[in-house]
Amino acid sequence: MENHIGSRRIEGVCIRNKGDDMSKTDRLPQENSKEWGIINCHAHVLPTNGINSLLFTWPFPLPMVTILRNPVIRWIFLKLGKLLSTMLVKWFGSTTLENRWDRLVALANMEFMILKKEKDDAKKTNKEKKAGKEKREKKERELKNKLYKKYVQYEEYENIKLGSVEKDKKQLHKVYKKFELVYRILEGNYPPHTTFVLLSLDTKFMFSHGKKFGNKVALNYEKQLAILEVLKEETLNKNKKELKKLKKEASEEKMGKKEYKKYIKELDKKPVDTVLPFIHADPRRKNITKIVKHCIKRRGFQGIKIYPPFGVLPYAPRLNGVYKYAQKKSIPIIAHCTSTGMTGYPFYDDKNYYDEKTPPESEEKNNGIYTHPFNYEKVLEEFPKLHLCLAHFGGNDEWTEYLEEPWDYLKNPRMSWGRIIIKMIGERENGKLKYPNLYTDISYTSFDPHTLALLKVHMGDKKIKELRKKILFGSDFPVLQAHVTDRAFSVNIRGLLGEKDFEQIASINPKKFLGPVNTPKLNNNKE
Repeated sequence: MENHIGSRRIEGVCIRNKGDDMSKTDRLPQENSKEWGIINCHAHVLPTNGINSLLFTWPFPLPMVTILRNPVIRWIFLKLGKLLSTMLVKWFGSTTLENRWDRLVALANMEFMILKKEKDDAKKTNKEKKAGKEKREKKERELKNKLYKKYVQYEEYENIKLGSVEKDKKQLHKVYKKFELVYRILEGNYPPHTTFVLLSLDTKFMFSHGKKFGNKVALNYEKQLAILEVLKEETLNKNKKELKKLKKEASEEKMGKKEYKKYIKELDKKPVDTVLPFIHADPRRKNITKIVKHCIKRRGFQGIKIYPPFGVLPYAPRLNGVYKYAQKKSIPIIAHCTSTGMTGYPFYDDKNYYDEKTPPESEEKNNGIYTHPFNYEKVLEEFPKLHLCLAHFGGNDEWTEYLEEPWDYLKNPRMSWGRIIIKMIGERENGKLKYPNLYTDISYTSFDPHTLALLKVHMGDKKIKELRKKILFGSDFPVLQAHVTDRAFSVNIRGLLGEKDFEQIASINPKKFLGPVNTPKLNNNKE
């Protein structure tokens, strides 16, 4: 198992040849430690321009984000902005502005990390410019062709408006490189061979600044899916090559027969398919059930994402086909279940359209309508064996309110969303769990140390013993960056829970929820 100490990584099972330079490997051995793989069940890797669109920051205009690359301006803006945001919250009593401010801070911190990464990459590129130019150019051409091939295959379902071939290839390649860079930032916050669930987001029906975004956002749905698919393949190939290289460099003569066999055995246990993309299913998109089936059967997607704040009730009849398929094939679904989130236009399933004329309610009201945990209870009544994760465990606001606000249960018998989710997980029928495959994750919610203690209490809940087996680790990267880095987030949780409980939520539970890793045969995308 791997731990973090400051910026260094400590690997539990790290067999080294004699004479290895520790300054190069940046690793230290730790004795008597069990090896297991961490799984982050909730993350996004949208590139900067995608984050600009998705983490909309009203009342702060989006173009202002570009100036945040200047460290001085960034520091002044964030200090003054936080003060303004706090004052507005006190004056108007709304958490919407505060939530949007958090998104801006996350974006600013991401900009800072991306800029640093770009500078590091530029230095590396300059050193390698002369060496292997032809080989590098050939690899870039192959990547462009692969991206374009994946992208155009979605035309069968959506009638994509294609431009010139070369223009589309160039654009896809440019966006992919940004996508990959953000993924590398995420990956760098965790030990090697950590597995990541990466969630797509269909922004076609998104609402912001009084306008419908549609496919005008920087990264449309089809491009996201194509890029996630290629990122999965490229990461898989890279991990295979790295493990092959480590095996080749290992020496039985230097290490001894027993240690050599142990080392090779440990390498064989390392996961290589570490990118698990989820496809967002919005019932307003034409042929959504067919697209979901296609992505999971042929494209290597691991599961499904549901995002009600865009204006969709989870029990919308047009999602029944998706749920039926997911239950039959034990495909995991991650569904947004917190009172905050990005909004979309209301959707009326009985009228078979979404209402573009009626703006959504405020963020709190909109999410209270669409994302309430009781909405998912209606889904589970019809599909009780669905592998469903109610993301964010009700949300940080709900946890904070539960801890800080005294409730008069006689006058207001309201339950916090977290308690409702716990009740649903522990509910029994005929002596057995009513919803045996219902989970929740702690993404974003547990960043605050003062609510983190509540997680420890939940893990030791003696009334609902199954609860500790139903909580998943996730970070909600990059939104979490408004408060802490992913590394600090995971280390804080690990330190509080201890090794046994952290392994439970970050390895044992996710493996059971996700099921076998969906690794398709590469270059085999025929229906």
